Amino acid sequence: MENRIHNFKSFISLNEAKSDGTSIIIGDSCTPNIFKRSKTLTMLGNTGSEENLWKSGMGVKWLKTAVSKHPVSTNVKDVVINIGTNGAFSPNDDIKGLMAELRRVFPQAKFCVVQGSWGWGNNVSVTPNKVKTYYDRFKAEGVTVIEPPIGKVTDPHTNLPVYDTIAKEIDGLITNQSGYIAPTDLSKGTSATSQIISRPGDPYKYKVENDHWLAKKDSQSRWYDITGADFKPAYQVSVDTLDKENPNMRSKSAPKRKGTSTTADNGTNTSTSTTSTEDEDLPPFLIGNLPIKLTGSYKVPKLVLGKADALHAFDRRKMDGFGGYMLRGGPIPNRWKSSVKLDQGRGINQVLEELIASGVKPDVTSIKIKVNDDYSVNWEATIDKSKDGKAYAGLSTRGSAGENADQRALDQIPKMKSKKPNASDWKQVLDFNIDTPVKIRQYFFKYTDSSGLSNLAGK
Repeated sequence: MENRIHNFKSFISLNEAKSDGTSIIIGDSCTPNIFKRSKTLTMLGNTGSEENLWKSGMGVKWLKTAVSKHPVSTNVKDVVINIGTNGAFSPNDDIKGLMAELRRVFPQAKFCVVQGSWGWGNNVSVTPNKVKTYYDRFKAEGVTVIEPPIGKVTDPHTNLPVYDTIAKEIDGLITNQSGYIAPTDLSKGTSATSQIISRPGDPYKYKVENDHWLAKKDSQSRWYDITGADFKPAYQVSVDTLDKENPNMRSKSAPKRKGTSTTADNGTNTSTSTTSTEDEDLPPFLIGNLPIKLTGSYKVPKLVLGKADALHAFDRRKMDGFGGYMLRGGPIPNRWKSSVKLDQGRGINQVLEELIASGVKPDVTSIKIKVNDDYSVNWEATIDKSKDGKAYAGLSTRGSAGENADQRALDQIPKMKSKKPNASDWKQVLDFNIDTPVKIRQYFFKYTDSSGLSNLAGK
């Protein structure tokens, strides 16, 4: 049976003798060859699959997609990328996009890449210079390139001595973190400091210029300096989190936000921090803002089918993807962007997942919904730290509209719970019951999840 890991505490069961499960290797079919020879690495599973982030015959496009579906983890400290061979080291590979996804999913990790093999199959005519040029693109993204490459071989899947050498290089790098690439090592113009950073569910994008963090929304015409002039010290807390999530983006001497800890000339530690220690690991827009109020709205389009059903599609309905995206959050499909609004750019379950990933036990304390006569809906949800010690990982909803809606809504609840076998501690947050403009009965339940982060809930 395939080993599938639902949370990173179960890493050790795959490789108890090697490491604490915080250094992983991902990529193509040569991934197990390197893993077997390493003393520090762990694979997410023994069978190649999207869930395990490695598979035979795959390239950058496949790996980027697989990573995009992976839950966020702050437990992984090192990611070794073994990719490129199956794409013949194509200059069209979206390496920048792959690294953006990897940094989103593994925000605390450092990254290195293994150079692939050639001289066999479709790579017979590949030259060492082409390989070097390809992996220089990883280096430009702030990724350490492992030497030597697997190299020119007749079959990379055999017991090659070079795998021992590569594994030793990786183990040395992981145990001596100072060996990772520094921003000053990057070439001008294509350095990681020009990289645009996107965070899950965050409406802002970020980049570094002149060692300062800048931020902007797509709708804004200019970048705002978070580190300096554009933000007051109390609102610069996101700088700390961005530095923590992207440790190679700025130099060690880069300016920190005002109010962070500094060391005085006499060696004593001083601090005028504007946030508490327990809040420092929260995503930027959440720091210091608990409890959080999320708000949104949607309006049923005139030409949509099944208007009554669409009116109580608080998250998303299957037939056409329309709904309020109240739970799963963005991105909103292009066809519904003019009808749906998430005021904070996030849904309830997105925020719960981010809080859990940051070590906070969250709770959905209230939900308010207003359905208007023009078939528009306004909603508000409050999220706070849990007072009962349980981390509520998600919210699910089921309901019906029209005749006999009360009983039909109630009948759906057992099926809703059965679809989440890892969920427990189900608690009703809201019993929504209205008669106008149409009869709607809708139940909202929160739950804990033994598998770690929840999957985004559907309607």
